[in-house]
Amino acid sequence: MHDCKISVIIPVYNAEQLLRQCLDSVLQQSLPQIEILLINDASSDDSQLIIDEYLMADDRFKVIRLKQNSGVSTARNAGIKKAIGEYVIFLDADDYWGSPRMLQQLYDKVIAEQADLISFGFCRVDEAGHRNGFKVEMPSVVNLQQQDNWQIKYNVWAKLVSRKLLIDNDIRFEPSLVMGEDALFSIAVYCNASRLVTVDEVYYCYRVNQQGANLSQWNSAKLFGTVHWFLLALPLIRASALFKHRPEVLQSVITERLRMLFIKLGPMAFELLSEQEQQRFFTLWMKCLEQYDLAYFNTRFLSDPAIELYRQMLERLQKNELIGLKHFFNSEPYRQSVAGISQVVTLKQQQAFQLGQDLLQVNKPHIRCDFGGGIIVTLPMEKAHQLARQMIANQNAEITLRFNS
Repeated sequence: MHDCKISVIIPVYNAEQLLRQCLDSVLQQSLPQIEILLINDASSDDSQLIIDEYLMADDRFKVIRLKQNSGVSTARNAGIKKAIGEYVIFLDADDYWGSPRMLQQLYDKVIAEQADLISFGFCRVDEAGHRNGFKVEMPSVVNLQQQDNWQIKYNVWAKLVSRKLLIDNDIRFEPSLVMGEDALFSIAVYCNASRLVTVDEVYYCYRVNQQGANLSQWNSAKLFGTVHWFLLALPLIRASALFKHRPEVLQSVITERLRMLFIKLGPMAFELLSEQEQQRFFTLWMKCLEQYDLAYFNTRFLSDPAIELYRQMLERLQKNELIGLKHFFNSEPYRQSVAGISQVVTLKQQQAFQLGQDLLQVNKPHIRCDFGGGIIVTLPMEKAHQLARQMIANQNAEITLRFNS
């Protein structure tokens, strides 16, 4: 195809149950000048048989077969290497697109604005088919080196990215990561892009399960992976032209990551890791802290009641006192302080109304409420429905919700 406008990259691994819906949503796109790259990551189910059906039906489908299961990062990198489109977009095999005009509208917009990437809204679809939609709350056109208030969006599937940007800056997914590969890729894109366009439409349908982020889903590899991607991100950001103009982007990334380390992963490490692993984990953790001005976090990182406890934690880390650190995480002052650290989410009126309606349709003893921005709260059904009615009744342009961590 000589005039390929968009390369659609879809890693496939044992996705036979949902793959057809995914591929049909691509096949229905009104923009004809696309290629669909299916990377079969050594599936052991009937995914390849389904892929073969679509290869026969439309010559825009192409397949790359990996000899052994290598993970989503390697699969996506294979797609980037093979792609010939002006722009690249990623789609997971168990997800789908909600509008047949999505690619046409995105392409027209990104070309008209001469942008490096375009970001759009998405909805999360639970096992019952209920949707929570999230739109992009940013100006429609953003000069990344001048915009005063913007955040890195860590997902890779709600973006259309210039292939030239990826090739010229050697931006790829890091195969060694078991956590944070999307985040690291997105940081690299933002750090090298000049112009971002946003579309206030919900296009991407992302499937989630109802288990939530509980302890049983974490293991040693994920704990170390979370710190590992953070370590890789720091030099990448510091070396970028964006950091020279906008050093606060580094503050944004580090603040979010260290907040998670402080509140969640620190105590979890003592529950999941051996003593030897704990030593290695907290050594890496301290290495993260040493790469940034810790004084910034003494005043900006946590809410006031937690600052003194945070200083105590740093002191124990610097002295390599793991026993003292374990007691620190188990202490009542720490628990009370963390309980007082709130997560705040602000929703537009229409978004709050739709989310409220969706929550009222769920009848389970405990309901997992996903408010976007990484804020996921599980509430008893009665409380969730009470909150839903509050969101539906809201008449203001925005509604602000606060949850304890």
